Amino acid sequence: MYILRLLILLLPISIFANPIRFQRDQINYIYHDARVNEVTLEKFHMLFERYYSKTQEELGAKKNYPLRIEIYTDAIRFRTNTGFASFTAGMFKPQAETFSFLLTAKTLQDDKLITIISHESCHAAFHSRRIESYQVPRSLEEGFCYLHYPYERILNRNDSAYYKMDFKKFLTVSEKNLAGSNKKKREEVYLVSAWFIRFLAKVKNKEDLMKILLDKYSLRNLDKEWEMFSR
Repeated sequence: MYILRLLILLLPISIFANPIRFQRDQINYIYHDARVNEVTLEKFHMLFERYYSKTQEELGAKKNYPLRIEIYTDAIRFRTNTGFASFTAGMFKPQAETFSFLLTAKTLQDDKLITIISHESCHAAFHSRRIESYQVPRSLEEGFCYLHYPYERILNRNDSAYYKMDFKKFLTVSEKNLAGSNKKKREEVYLVSAWFIRFLAKVKNKEDLMKILLDKYSLRNLDKEWEMFSR
């Protein structure tokens, strides 16, 4: 009985030990499952091609083909390999230039999948356009992508402790919370940052906002805007 239980515990590891690798158009897929669900993959591939291209064009970014995409259908394997909680659903790793997606019954709903693809493509656009080694503060990048993809998402402003911090402290504390696994704290960063980006968007269009966020010197001048926003 002990051996049988041990085999059952090891079964998920053996199933996902060797991911399936294949190429589709200009995308190199790594499929972390025992077998490929062709219907699921076809749906994902069609939506990814459409909304990755759409997002890059809207943000004036270069499409960096060939792309590398890792597909997961198991939340445990996704969490183990990426280091992110399964509620993340999707992520873009700029260092490896790799997208990772967790496809479940929930995330495969068309509107949800389009949101996830567009949001991660927004991150890819930032890294495609960045200059030299400068990296946009993660909280502001998340706020921009959270607000614009999908566009005009309804946001309810909350009473956050972030509004009592100065701009520098907000960036420091939010970075720490984004790196953690507390879903509520991470969502609070997305929300507050998105509200700040919306505040800036009153007098700046999407392209101007990206230029500011991508320029470390312009970014330093946001202290006054943050002070007016957080009052």
